[in-house]
Amino acid sequence: KKIAESQTNSSYKGTKIVTADSQTQAHGKNNTVWNTTKGSLAFTMITKNQIPVSENHRLIMAAQIAWVNVLEKKANRKFYVRWPNDIWSEDGKVAGILDELSSLGGICRYINLGIGINLFEKPQNPKIKTDFAFKTTEVTRKELLSMFLEEFSTLEELAKENSKTLSIMWNNLGFDTGKKIKTNIKQTKSAVFNGINDWGFASITFNENQTELFPPGTISILKNIEEDVKMKTEKKLLNTVLTALFAALISASCFIQIPLPGGIPILIQDMLAMLSGLILGPLQGGISVLIFLVLGSIGLPVFSGKAGIQVIFGGPTGGFLIGYLLGAVAGGLFLKFLLPPEKDFKTKKVYTIVMISISCIIATVVVFIAGIIGFKIVTSSTMTKTLAAVLIPFIPGNLIKIVVMVPLTYNFRKVISVYRES
Repeated sequence: KKIAESQTNSSYKGTKIVTADSQTQAHGKNNTVWNTTKGSLAFTMITKNQIPVSENHRLIMAAQIAWVNVLEKKANRKFYVRWPNDIWSEDGKVAGILDELSSLGGICRYINLGIGINLFEKPQNPKIKTDFAFKTTEVTRKELLSMFLEEFSTLEELAKENSKTLSIMWNNLGFDTGKKIKTNIKQTKSAVFNGINDWGFASITFNENQTELFPPGTISILKNIEEDVKMKTEKKLLNTVLTALFAALISASCFIQIPLPGGIPILIQDMLAMLSGLILGPLQGGISVLIFLVLGSIGLPVFSGKAGIQVIFGGPTGGFLIGYLLGAVAGGLFLKFLLPPEKDFKTKKVYTIVMISISCIIATVVVFIAGIIGFKIVTSSTMTKTLAAVLIPFIPGNLIKIVVMVPLTYNFRKVISVYRES
């Protein structure tokens, strides 16, 4: 803004570009603060187009179209414009554009377009599906910016000429054009986004017969209903696969033992049961462990010892098997409380790791409490003998498990969150 103000009275009429290697306090829609991802392209384009204020959104339309053309040429995949100021791929939001202007007598003195593009990494945002443009880092920001300016120079003239061609091009590239949507002001299931007019106003039809025009910024498209159904289906499928995967891992791990000095081996089955809750959450993790318990109770060889329902409710290790379920749920619940989704991976790494460590300890303690109680009841042993049999010898091994679970939980939660957007 300061640069634009200083250049207002300058005789230079061209476009100026201000780039940033990274941004940590950029302000987006509704004053939301966002940070660029590694390798992102973030810049402000300062234009001195003296057009009516009512037509300034046409420059955003031109910039959106220009970037779609550039990204499609270089990435060899499909991209779309999305009202009022975004660029999307089929997998999520790739870029956003914001404008800032100064006017005199209804005519713009200057218009700044702030543009941010996820080139090689996507930001983690639980409220919106995000994506990045390129699967390879061979493309350079300088090359992309040069291509964009060439595309934009032609479209900029269309914007200043008030040509209908611009809105036709935009609508042909529209992500939501002709599709059902949900907005923030009309709670209806039959809203349809028809496209935009020459000034960038959105045409939306409600209840199949009521069509209204909305200037940019006066209404929000909360979701594309067709895309939302697709996203929910994909999320359910991913959750089902992850739940089944952990159930299979827990079951198969009954054959794995890691020997330690002293003769007491480490069993990883309880660790995987706890990890299911810590990584997938209390509900999905609990279901994974429950599937494992059902498989063992019907006789499949998934327990470390004998199989059958009598092992769970009548065997000396039955308390531990029940503890697997309780530990997964408890660990997942505590981590969800200590590190809710809206704060997950948005806090400092040290804080996140401390919260995960606490949850791992809690899950381990719950498993052993259930195991100790079950062993004491079944064997009628004294507490001293019970602790000597099922707790004290296993303390070193479980300390190792906690140390292993913390980085596994941190890294796998981070990977999964990218795909689950939760």
